Formats: sequence, structure tokens, C-alpha cells
Amino acid sequence: MKQITLIGFVLALIVFGVLFANAQTADTEDNQSWNDVQITVPMTEKFDFFLQGTWRFGKDISRLNDRRVAVGYVYKPTKSLRTNRNAV
Repeated sequence: MKQITLIGFVLALIVFGVLFANAQTADTEDNQSWNDVQITVPMTEKFDFFLQGTWRFGKDISRLNDRRVAVGYVYKPTKSLRTNRNAV
């Protein structure tokens, strides 16, 4: 009986902890723009070369906050299976 009471108490603590916990607050005053560009060039029937870029503008779209560039290749062993390797 003590185990059932202890389990019920622990479950109640978890439920009430989740109900009243605060996570991150949403910033509603900042507009952001995420832009992705990918260029793919077929090299052979089984290999493609690609260049990918991602830019994130913040501070009401007035400042470049984050940029990422990746270069790699795609290997296509069959018509419905593709795998890629890239370097950031």
C-alpha cells in the first residue's frame, strides 16, 4: 500500500510540475527570414554535385544572424535510393 501511495505522489508531482513549468518565452517583436538555396549539377548517371546555402536574417530582417554553406555529392546506386556526403 505504501508503494502505491508513493507512486501516486510521484506522479502527482510530475503532473503538477509539468502544468506549471515555464519554457522559453516567444519573442513576438522580431521578424526573421530564413532563406535556403541549393544548386545541383548532374555529373554522371550515378553522381550529382551540389552546393547549398542557408541564411537567417534577424533583428527585423536587418542583420545577417546565421549563414551556412555546404558542398557535397549525391550517390544514386538505384533509381529510388540516394545518399549524400557533404562538408559544411
